[in-house]
This record gives sequence, C-alpha cells and structure tokens, in this order.
Amino acid sequence: MSNISTLADDYAALDAQIKAMTKARDAIKASILATGETVIQGDKAIVKVSESFPTTFSKDLAETLLSPEDFKRCHSTAIKATIRLTVSATDKAFA
Repeated sequence: MSNISTLADDYAALDAQIKAMTKARDAIKASILATGETVIQGDKAIVKVSESFPTTFSKDLAETLLSPEDFKRCHSTAIKATIRLTVSATDKAFA
C-alpha cells in the first residue's frame, strides 16, 4: 500500500469518526436545549446557550433597488478556490 492510499484510508476513517461524533454531539445539544437553561456547569466544562439571528442578503431586493449594470457589478468570482474532499468506501473499507 502506498503512502497516498494510506492518506485516503486515514482520511476516510477520520471522516467516519467525525460523523459519528457529530451525531453524538447533536443528541447532547438537543438534550441541553430541552432543559431551557442558558448556562450549564459541569465538573470540567461550562456550556452557555445563546441565540442569534443571522443576517442574510436578499438578491431579489438588491435587484429591484439597483440598476441592472450595478447589480451585475456586485457579482465577482472568488480569487481563492474552494476545495472539498468527498469520501466513499472501497471494498476493503473498515473490514
């Protein structure tokens, strides 16, 4: 097995662990939210619950407020590429 295939296997294994841990964290988060408490203190950690309302951009509103030329000028291509890794299993995965 080459080093590059080891990287693929290691990445897939970590990705599977992260997904399992995220599922467990989400279940605990739901339990915390169900208490209605805003601060929960444990022996090793304090969890604070806060609420915020994200700001969104309305493309439709901007299009009505700006001229077609100005609206077009607001669009640009990012300089830095977004890179995403997708995991899929092989026949030997986690055997």
